Parts: sequence; C-alpha cells; structure tokens
Amino acid sequence: MSASTLSPPPGAARTETQLSREKQLIAALTVLALALRVSSLSRSLFTDEAYSLALAQRGFPHMLGLFGYEANGTPYPIVLWPLIRIFGESETLLRLPAVLAGTASVPALWWAARRYTTPAAALVAAALLALNPMAVFYSQFARPYAFVMLAACLAFGALPRALQRGGARGPWVGYVLAMALLAYCDILAAPIAIPAQALIAWRAGRDAFRRWLLSLGALLLCCVPLLIAAAIAHGRRNALYWLPKPDRGLVMLALQEFAGGFSEVSAVR
Repeated sequence: MSASTLSPPPGAARTETQLSREKQLIAALTVLALALRVSSLSRSLFTDEAYSLALAQRGFPHMLGLFGYEANGTPYPIVLWPLIRIFGESETLLRLPAVLAGTASVPALWWAARRYTTPAAALVAAALLALNPMAVFYSQFARPYAFVMLAACLAFGALPRALQRGGARGPWVGYVLAMALLAYCDILAAPIAIPAQALIAWRAGRDAFRRWLLSLGALLLCCVPLLIAAAIAHGRRNALYWLPKPDRGLVMLALQEFAGGFSEVSAVR
C-alpha cells in the first residue's frame, strides 16, 4: 500500500487544521471569559442571591418543600446545598456555580452555533458572549441565570444532532435533559425556546418533526414536578409577581444594561 493511499485528502486536512485553530481560539476566549467573571466575586450579596443562600441553608426536605412557594430557579440552591456544607458560605463560593456555568456557555455557544452558521460567525457569537457585560454580570450572580444560558446553548446544539441521527436515543436524551434543565432554571425559558426549535425541526422533515414532538412528551414528563410546584406556588401568590409591567423606561434600561452592564440599583429592582 503506497503512502499516498494512507494520506488524507487535502480538503480533509484543511478542515482538520481549521477546526484545530477554532478550538484554540475558543480555548482562549474561554480563558478570557473566566478571567472577566472571577472579578468582584467577594462583594456583598444582592437580595436575590441571599434568597439562594437561605434556601440552601435549610435541610434538604425543607428546601424542597419551600419550592412550593417559589418554583422558579430551583437548580441553583440544590447545587449550593452540598457546597456550603463542605466549603462554607463565602460570597465567592456562592457565586462559583454561576461563574463556571457562564464560562462554559462560551464554548457551548460556539458548539451550538456551528450547526446553524459559518465557523467564523460561531466564533464571533462566542466572543460576544464572553465579553458582553450583561452575560458577565449574570455569570457572577448567585441565581440560575447563567445556568439558563448554558442550558439554552446545549439544547440548541443538541437538537440538530438529534434530528440528523434519526431514531438514535443518545442525542434525544441529551436534548430533553438540556431542555428540562432550562425549564427548571427559568420556567419561562423553555416556552420561549420551543417555537424556534419547532421551526428547526419542521425544516428537517416530517419524520424528524414527529420525533421532536415525541421528545416534547418526554420533556413534559420530566417537568411534572416543576409544574406541580408552580401550581402550588401560584395558588399562594401570582407566580410571576417579580415581573414588572413593561414600559418604555424598562426597555431603555434593558438596552443600557445589555450594552454596559448592571448597576447595584438595577440589580435589586
């Protein structure tokens, strides 16, 4: 067998080289994202962050019972529960899960975006997420918002892989788990994502769309505890009490914060 037979085609070699360079750039962006997110972790807790700590300080059954008063964002105190018993309750530790999730969202977004756009555009998207002031702030906040970013990236990255692989269970399990994490972290996030995913699945063909609908059934089963807790919480008070009535001022504030980050005043609104 000749050496030329064993050599990969030139196009394949170029593709591997390009992917290797992309991975190097993503590694650098991830390190940069982490560096931006580890600053100011020891500042005093905001009100919402103190709520995460208060839940995690309870006994585990007691904490689960309190989710009937606030069903939104349950994964964060669950993650904190063992951490504070092993490592203490410093502000840095309380924010560490958010830092890690926010940092991991950068390569996760690149991984997902490569399925929908060009490699260059995927790198730009990852760079914007790494540097965006709002993303940095939420990655330093001891609430599940950084988990939402990560879960959304994983779900949108897993979906086209599941659609392309037909009936293979693994990719669909990954998609359903990512969507379940998204729902538990923010009860409104999954319903917002599903219409866009429906369009993606529809364009993949009838069989793929049918499999996607079946995966929504599995997702619904995963979310039964969340729906029960949300129904109980809604019976006690409006489950969306924390959402202010939108007005022009809030829209302008959101644009300002997206471009320049948060102040302490806006963080406790």
